[in-house]
Amino acid sequence: MPKGRPRAEQEAAFAFLAWMMEPAQANAWAVRTGYIPVSRPGIAALEGQGYYRDHPNDKVALDQLRFAEPWPWSPDLFRIEREAVQPRLEEAVLARRPARAVLDEARRMAMEP
Repeated sequence: MPKGRPRAEQEAAFAFLAWMMEPAQANAWAVRTGYIPVSRPGIAALEGQGYYRDHPNDKVALDQLRFAEPWPWSPDLFRIEREAVQPRLEEAVLARRPARAVLDEARRMAMEP
């Protein structure tokens, strides 16, 4: 939503977001990008249409949501991702280092102040 914009622009932005979040539009976007649908009615619609039966890989992340737990927010998360995790993920791919080794290094580095 455009903060500080004229009311008419804010109302137009809200109308667009509301339209984009309707199952038809949100699902079209989700199936083209691989992202999870944004609403339970959208998920139900895809299930009813047999989408997940025909595209089982697209349901993996959705199925994993039942195991998700809230992550405690911390400003340090950005530093950890940027300085500890991301460079090591790149090393695992580009330098073909073992995933366990780079993740262990990232964990140690994340614990440093």
